Amino acid sequence: MATKLNFNHSLEFEYGRPDLLAPQIARIIANNPSPITFKGTGTYIIGEKEIMIIDAGPKDKSHLEALLNFAKDKIITHILVTHSHADHYPLSYELQKYCNAKIFGHKPDFRDALDDIGEDMHGFIADIEINDGDIIENNEIKLKAIYTPGHSASHFCFELAEQNALFCGDHIMGWSSTVILPPDGNMTLYMENLQKIADLNYDILYPTHGAPISQPNNYIKALIAHRQERDEQILKCIKEGIVGLDEMLLAIYPDLNPALHPAARKNIQAHLMRLIDLGLTENIWFD
Repeated sequence: MATKLNFNHSLEFEYGRPDLLAPQIARIIANNPSPITFKGTGTYIIGEKEIMIIDAGPKDKSHLEALLNFAKDKIITHILVTHSHADHYPLSYELQKYCNAKIFGHKPDFRDALDDIGEDMHGFIADIEINDGDIIENNEIKLKAIYTPGHSASHFCFELAEQNALFCGDHIMGWSSTVILPPDGNMTLYMENLQKIADLNYDILYPTHGAPISQPNNYIKALIAHRQERDEQILKCIKEGIVGLDEMLLAIYPDLNPALHPAARKNIQAHLMRLIDLGLTENIWFD
């Protein structure tokens, strides 16, 4: 029986409007909806007078104006980037022109442009390179950097311990499963880091796309089970002689929106690489 993933497609918001989600946590959503970004990039503003910005988003004038308007009586002390995908980081540099904040993040280990889904990781450079466990703080807020490669080799989440909350970027999303696109994405690491987050036992997750995820551990367990079932589907395809990526795609995702086929194809490739890592299939080329 297939694992049931209870995705949440409801989201109360208006583009450009700040929404207070919890004490010291506000969110403004950029107007860049797509099959990959859902309603758009949710930029988090943490703090009251001294604030940190997480995932400033794509280069968009209206979104920049909304962030600056919200921050006009505040001091932006840090600009944090969960990972180097183009819907998360570009506005950081525009925002930086209006404040003295440094950009914190991790340079991508792969600089290939993923042209088939419109990704471009060439442009991200952090002022401050972060490492797993680093503490990032101002006079109001203390965040801990949690390294979670998988969706991207550069992916970090940020823990707000006083609320037992995690800003989880694209590592975990409540509206959809996360796409894993090699070479930047790695399914083996992704699965390991799903369990890493489950073991830290947060009360709430704040993804960059979609609504917050409350009581997340059961949901994470379902995500892990879903991925394991996908592994089994791929092994079944191989056993039946279906070894081409396009043939597997049609067998596994028969009703998928064609706009999502490039991402799904990469996702299958990521699972195949994981199965090779686990020694469950041969290290052969799947075209």
